[in-house]
Amino acid sequence: MRAYVHGLKPSTKVLPVQSPNASRSGHHLDMDTTTRKTVATNVKRLRALRGWAQTELAAKSGVAQTTISSVERPEDKSPTLDTLSQLADAFDVPPWTLLVDSDDLDPARMRAMDGLVRSFAKLPPDGQDQVSRVADAESRYAKAG
Repeated sequence: MRAYVHGLKPSTKVLPVQSPNASRSGHHLDMDTTTRKTVATNVKRLRALRGWAQTELAAKSGVAQTTISSVERPEDKSPTLDTLSQLADAFDVPPWTLLVDSDDLDPARMRAMDGLVRSFAKLPPDGQDQVSRVADAESRYAKAG
């Protein structure tokens, strides 16, 4: 899973909630406030669903409890790709699910979307751009209809 996370470019506009301006800034992602809030909400929700305290998540993920606390506070700095990967591994979810509002995604839909995200990540940059333009157009068409 770790190779998959590092294979995704944070600037890739895979899903609408992901910041189009997200990029590496040192070791931290440069996320907008909305994306940081989404990550914080998802980490808190997944932790609560499993009945884990932050200390339990820290033990299971290898991420310091203070870092988990920081991730759960969206006003703090953005997490690193490694932190997101370790948290996703501990929750046994695809890493992209921490970046999107996935509250209403059932497991079958998550698996299907994970396949799409993995396929998208394998495309060359021009292919990713084409898919993004088609997805944007389809989204606009669906809203107009």
